[in-house]
Amino acid sequence: YTILDNTVSNDGLGEWLGYIRQLAAVDEDGTVLLQETIETASFETLSDLADKAPDAKYILPFLNVYAAPNNAS
Repeated sequence: YTILDNTVSNDGLGEWLGYIRQLAAVDEDGTVLLQETIETASFETLSDLADKAPDAKYILPFLNVYAAPNNAS
């Protein structure tokens, strides 16, 4: 994954391609410590997920995937 400090409005999105439905626990350097598929995850709350990766600084959701606008695919 590449994590950018960008925000895009709904008007700036291309075609919806699908979804990933993953949560990733990452440390302060951006290293993924734990990744879980939301549908099959073995946690009840985000707190439970954080307990599985105590060194995690952030929990990032990866949900919908869109094509780049005006993508000529």
